[in-house]
Amino acid sequence: MKLARVLPFLAALVALWTPVRVAAQSGSAATFLRSDTSTAGNWHGAYGADGYAVAEDSQNLPGYAVFSLQNQQDYTWQASTADSRALQTGSGLGRIAAAWYNSSSFTLNVNLADGNTHQVALYAIDWDNQGRSETVQILDATTAAVLDTEALSNFANGTYLVWNITGNVTIAVTQNGGANAVLSGIFFGGSSTITAAAHFVNSDLTTQGNWHGTYGADGYSLANNTQSIPAYASFAPQNQSNYTWASSLTDPRALQTGNGLGRIAATWYASSDFDLDVNLTDGNTHQISLYAVDWDALGRSEVIQVLDAATGAVLDTENLSAFANGEYLAWNISGHVKINVIQTAGANAVVSGVFFAP
Repeated sequence: MKLARVLPFLAALVALWTPVRVAAQSGSAATFLRSDTSTAGNWHGAYGADGYAVAEDSQNLPGYAVFSLQNQQDYTWQASTADSRALQTGSGLGRIAAAWYNSSSFTLNVNLADGNTHQVALYAIDWDNQGRSETVQILDATTAAVLDTEALSNFANGTYLVWNITGNVTIAVTQNGGANAVLSGIFFGGSSTITAAAHFVNSDLTTQGNWHGTYGADGYSLANNTQSIPAYASFAPQNQSNYTWASSLTDPRALQTGNGLGRIAATWYASSDFDLDVNLTDGNTHQISLYAVDWDALGRSEVIQVLDAATGAVLDTENLSAFANGEYLAWNISGHVKINVIQTAGANAVVSGVFFAP
């Protein structure tokens, strides 16, 4: 065989056997919720419903989490005290004033391995009032990208910093002032009573009815079609009627059916308003998305409010208009909520589907 013919043949073989490198993508995220300066050391019933680690005392980690400390030392100011600033022990029978610390910085690795978002809270106290101040950063453990940064100062009475966290993260605690950087405990999950919350994530005008592979990884409910609700949730439309505009069609605005073999343009609707009752019973935060389409282009617009089902408190309000091509609205939700869909223009208020998890 001539060399001129051999070289292209060898090049083709090399191309065939060269491994394809796919850039790894991290699913880590951190959303800061609040600081809490009132609970002090009384974490039982307020934090740690899933698990905890208290410096120089004990830990009880949830099954979904791996936790470790790096570059820290341990110190106990008082092993037993009645001072309410000191953390309650794991048993709840006493209090301890102790800390993980370093004169410059130390880190905590938190790996939430189940793919869900969980509340994680840190407690810090400048117990001996040394004028400490520090920076707490949440970083993606894989890429080191900074996900959130919080400054902590004037915390002699004790302060919790609280996030919703997903994936594998590193928490870096850096001393800015005073003797050293300190933390006294970490708590997984919120109150033992599940609190309703809703944080708007985004709207999506491009996916249209092609939800398979984009929404509903955990479950779904489609108007006038099928539903598959995840074990952690209950779902029910309330005060609505059902209507099908068209079925067995190819228009991409129509939602793919549950089995993915067809499409349906259908809706829950009311001439004034209706509710979607969503109860997430596992204490975790989950993404919930709605899909609405003004299928027959009647100039519909609507207000969508997420309410605490127990108190009626409004957790979030979004406006929806000009959605003849279909639009998703997505929230991170925990607890028991009612999603109130209110008609503000056009024939009626409409929603075509609900999806659990992205």
